[in-house]
Amino acid sequence: MGLEELSELIDEERPKAFYDHIRNKDYGLSPEIPADKRTLNQFRRFTGRAEGLSISFEAHLLGSKIEYDEEAGTLVIKGLPTSLTDQLKRRN
Repeated sequence: MGLEELSELIDEERPKAFYDHIRNKDYGLSPEIPADKRTLNQFRRFTGRAEGLSISFEAHLLGSKIEYDEEAGTLVIKGLPTSLTDQLKRRN
C-alpha cells in the first residue's frame, strides 16, 4: 500500500491531505509502506452531505455508537457530542 492510498482512506473529502502533510514534513517515509487493510479500515470515515445535512463518522463506530438500518434507511447515533446537545437544547 502506498501513502497516497492510505491518505485516501483517512480522509475521503481531502484524499491528498495526509499524503501532502507527510511528504512536506519529510519524515523519511517511503512512498510504499506495508499495511494491514483490516487495521486501516478501522480508520476509514463514512461521510455524506445532502440538503443542509452533513454527517461524518469513523468506521469503527458503526455497530456501537452508530447503528445503520438499511431497510429503513436510517442511522441511530448514540452518545452525541455535548456541544451538539447544548445547541439542540438552546434552539428555541
